Amino acid sequence: MEKWWNERFINRRDWILDHLKDLSLTIEETMVVLMIDFMNEHQIPITHGILADKLKKDSDEIDDILSHLSAKGIWLCSFRMGKSCLISMAFFCGNS
Repeated sequence: MEKWWNERFINRRDWILDHLKDLSLTIEETMVVLMIDFMNEHQIPITHGILADKLKKDSDEIDDILSHLSAKGIWLCSFRMGKSCLISMAFFCGNS
């Protein structure tokens, strides 16, 4: 039996939005988390540059936001075939 956060039918963005007050995210962190979720769903490779372009931020700002999310235990990053970054939100992996 799959854990609820791994089920195919869950709308992760709805879950994120519904639990925003519990996640204690800034507006910028929320936008990054939502963009990462969107990109993961559509299997779009994730890089600092792509996030910066889509969110109209510079790469250093994205790096700072990702650092804050990492410090909060919100995201985990792993590379597939050395180039694309698959980012998992810790609250969907049972780590939060």
